[in-house]
Formats: sequence, structure tokens, C-alpha cells
Amino acid sequence: MKTALVLGGAKTVWDEASEALALFRPDAIAAVNDIGTRWAGRLDLWATLHHEKMATWRAARAASGFGLANLHVGSEPAPGIDSVEDYRWLGMNASGSSGLYAVKLMIDRGFDRIVLAGVPMDAAQAHFFDPSQWDEATSFWQTWLDQAPRLQGTVKSMSGRTRDLLGGPDNDWLGAAALQGRTPGRRPNAQADRLD
Repeated sequence: MKTALVLGGAKTVWDEASEALALFRPDAIAAVNDIGTRWAGRLDLWATLHHEKMATWRAARAASGFGLANLHVGSEPAPGIDSVEDYRWLGMNASGSSGLYAVKLMIDRGFDRIVLAGVPMDAAQAHFFDPSQWDEATSFWQTWLDQAPRLQGTVKSMSGRTRDLLGGPDNDWLGAAALQGRTPGRRPNAQADRLD
């Protein structure tokens, strides 16, 4: 079993990441878009469909003194992108947002337990960096519904419509990766991993 935590940009990402990290220790952490500039912890993969922003985001992360991600992935070549990979699975004809792109990248790398934090896909949920409602979530939602059979059993979410669709993570689903009954070393604190 390979576990991953995918960090999205919803305003709830900090609390959800803390809750997720209290449940399990991921083998990999992936960031989506802007959250990569603010997450002080390790990043194994940084994914975006906004390839033109990656160089600026990488510079912002470095200026904050945070280590670079091991891999910066976009759907098109651009400065700051290390690897160009398609955002679609075979037969998929529309984007489901950079959040679904990160999920695809992790599944393609063999991760079979993926937890979403800050990826509710709910228009009423604002981004952590912008208090406005994220209306574009509605246009991406159909692709999540279309891909649900592929995601079921592999992806769980901490909140929102993605949790309603895929369920939430628990010790049974996490299996050996769960922290149930174990005393972790230092409990990561997502609040401490952010830059305000």
C-alpha cells in the first residue's frame, strides 16, 4: 500500500491537513497550485494546470525558505515545470481541476490510498488566498462524477462534495498506514506549516 496526501487550495486546507496527518503518515505529499507556496512541510510532487505560474510559485516557495518539491508537474511545458504529463486518463475529455490532476498523477505513480485535504470541489468554499466563492468548481464537478468509478476505493476526502462522493478516510481504509494505537514521533501541525 502506498499512501498520499493531496493538498488543495480551499480555505479549509490547514485544518483538514492537520486532521489527515493525525490519521496517517503519508508516503508522499502533493501540492496543488498556490498551496505549494505556503506549505512549509515537504512536498514530493507539485501539480498544476496553470503551468505559466509555476516559476513564480517556485520562487515564492524558495523566498520563504521552504525546500523545493521533488517534482514539479504541469500539463504543458513552461519555466519551472520538470515533467509534462497529460491531465486526462484515456477516454476523459474534460478537466476536473488541478486537484483531480494531482490525484491522477499520484494514481499513475502507484498510490492506492490518496487523501484529499482542501479539495472539497464546492463553489461555496473560497480559496485560502481569496475570500470569493470559487464558481469554477461547478464546471469541474461533472468530470469528478464521471471519474468516480475510477476513484472509488482509492481516493477519500476530508470535506465537501468530494467527501460526499468518495467517502472520508478511516483506520479500516488506511490499514497499516493508520496511526491507530501507535504513538507517532512529532505530530505534524499544519498550522505551523503555513506562512501567514
